[in-house]
Amino acid sequence: MSINRWYDYALMQGGKLFDLAERLFPNLDASGVVEKINCLFLFERQNHPATILSQPIRQSVTEKQPNIPAIIIRDTKPLGNNPAINGYLAARAIPLEIAHPYCKEVYYRTGDNNYFAAGFENRSGGYEWKIRCHRPPHSVAD
Repeated sequence: MSINRWYDYALMQGGKLFDLAERLFPNLDASGVVEKINCLFLFERQNHPATILSQPIRQSVTEKQPNIPAIIIRDTKPLGNNPAINGYLAARAIPLEIAHPYCKEVYYRTGDNNYFAAGFENRSGGYEWKIRCHRPPHSVAD
């Protein structure tokens, strides 16, 4: 068996990752399957080295970012209340006992959409986070 392949010995069937995802999520079209795979496995686009060299190193924090909607922190709570966040931490093999002193449940709004994530407070009083299906644009980490 090669990389990016699966095989179910009970069914005696196998294939590529996309084939498995289509079987697991039969109600989704191709773009929905791709989105589901991206959410489950957090694939990130890798830039080609030539592309990296042609990009600016970092945008100044003071510059306006007109295409990025404002992020409004609506609420924070201690970890352990939200089953989705608990599941995310478990999937990352991070015990709640270890994350609890450093992280909080962060509930926030971007445009008309509400989101939540496990986040930790940065030195600027904002929050840094990364959650399974939404990686919002937020300030430079400090």
